[in-house]
Amino acid sequence: MEIVTNKEHVVYQSNKYGRYYTKKNDSVCWRCTIKRCNARLETDNGAVLKEIGQHNHAKKVAIPSAVSLRVACKRMTFPCVLLR
Repeated sequence: MEIVTNKEHVVYQSNKYGRYYTKKNDSVCWRCTIKRCNARLETDNGAVLKEIGQHNHAKKVAIPSAVSLRVACKRMTFPCVLLR
């Protein structure tokens, strides 16, 4: 599992998940970023505890390096937009 953007998204088995909520025992629950998909993950300290549900869409390959590069480019352009 790789953390992609400041602990708000993870890529696991080529699927991208967004942070859903944190449980009382500090484990983090994630949900697939495809809106109607019901796949979930539960992690604790970067280790996957369990996978819940299955993906109901075609596999969308998320490459962690490409996602992190895209995020870095967006962050670099944000200050430039404010100067216009």
